[in-house]
Amino acid sequence: MLQSGILPSELDREDYFELLKIQSAKAREDRPVNAAEGFKKMNRMFGG
Repeated sequence: MLQSGILPSELDREDYFELLKIQSAKAREDRPVNAAEGFKKMNRMFGG
């Protein structure tokens, strides 16, 4: 947990389920993109 930026003294005050959600989060580049954002991104990539 120390690598995540949480000090042991603060761990007991944190919401356990919120920490689990944070720990299991995907990297930004691995997250799914909604259709509108995907279209905009592809449009920029292909010069449309």
